[in-house]
Amino acid sequence: MIEVRDFVDVEDRSKALGLSLLGDVTFLPRHFADAGDADMLVSETDGLDLGKLLHDQGIDVGIAKRDGETLPLIVENDAFVHLPDLLITGLGSASVTVILGVVANYVYNRLVGMFSNPQVKFSIVTKAPDGGYKRISYEGPVEGLSQLKDAIENVAGTE
Repeated sequence: MIEVRDFVDVEDRSKALGLSLLGDVTFLPRHFADAGDADMLVSETDGLDLGKLLHDQGIDVGIAKRDGETLPLIVENDAFVHLPDLLITGLGSASVTVILGVVANYVYNRLVGMFSNPQVKFSIVTKAPDGGYKRISYEGPVEGLSQLKDAIENVAGTE
């Protein structure tokens, strides 16, 4: 299932929290949209591995954080993959395809053997042509992640 919703203005929210946005793909910390202050923000543990894999594919990856600081990692004690929301800016269709492929492979490899049909919850944030931000969320089988590409292109107006 794919769901598209309005999202906070990422640039304004980053400034309010004192965060720098780095990279063509920026990992947004948990509670980005609703944290009272930056001390409430945490990084998803699976984001570290995913970031390395995306970097290996030539994707410029960054983490939204305060300069000189590292966000605490949240460790979940369950059998699911916990991915950060990805802010994607200024990337073409081919790069989005690479990102979704890396995410799908990462999730599948983490969950294969635990489940016969690995499931994932994953969100991408992108800027719409009207200047607003949209959060495109997917929940379902790993194989369905490729459906996000069309939704991202529709929202970003890059079809």
